[in-house]
Amino acid sequence: MLEELSGLGPKTKQALERLGITSLEDLIEYYPYRYELIKR
Repeated sequence: MLEELSGLGPKTKQALERLGITSLEDLIEYYPYRYELIKR
């Protein structure tokens, strides 16, 4: 469960749960559907 991760606060836990991430396995297997490429 996500409670086992150190440094994870309640707000972060809620944000992850909104994405459907409720376990460490879910977190590892989560791939964003888009990203922004920022070049300098």
